[in-house]
Amino acid sequence: MITKDYIKDFIPPLKVTDTAVRALQWMQSFNLNHLPVVDGMKFVGIITESELMQCTDKSLTLAQLSLPYRKEFILDTQYIYDALEFVTLKGLDIVPVINKDGQYRGLLTLIDIIDCFAQTSSVKTPGGIIIMRIPIKNYSLQDVARIIESNGANILSTSLNQTDDDPLNYELTVKTDKLDLTRVLAGLYRFDYNVIASYQSSELSSDLQDRYKAFMTYMNV
Repeated sequence: MITKDYIKDFIPPLKVTDTAVRALQWMQSFNLNHLPVVDGMKFVGIITESELMQCTDKSLTLAQLSLPYRKEFILDTQYIYDALEFVTLKGLDIVPVINKDGQYRGLLTLIDIIDCFAQTSSVKTPGGIIIMRIPIKNYSLQDVARIIESNGANILSTSLNQTDDDPLNYELTVKTDKLDLTRVLAGLYRFDYNVIASYQSSELSSDLQDRYKAFMTYMNV
């Protein structure tokens, strides 16, 4: 899941020769608050709608305006997970992608990233979901995988979380390729794992699909 494989080219970058008026028009057309700016093929940075709105003379080009560019990006060789982390931490609705030479390759929007994860096999494949609370000192994904696999299931994906409210424990979410979790749960209980929830994805698939469609409709409004 390399970022360069998911770049979309239907949203062109702004050029330093574009005016502030044109930049605002593009942001309105694409329903975005941020857009990348390039000088030729070189990535200059990200410009925001709020900064453009503050310009007194919007007929000037971006090169003529003293605008603070956010020089934030990811490389085209990074994983799509890095793009998700980028939008989460940076508070942006686009992810500019460049190569190692600083040349602009394209961008990903938040919708592109969400859609990418929605299309992965671990999301689309039916299976059971198990959520466990495990003391940090005892955590071993290898041990958990061994128990699950020895009871006839394969792991499709995992997610590990830790909260400030519970600093001594991890919350591990595992999706398996088995709808019937009876054997797997019995194996985990036998080794004293604290299973706090379990679901069969077939029970959830319709609801999740409806929620996903509603979310994508909201994002496109």
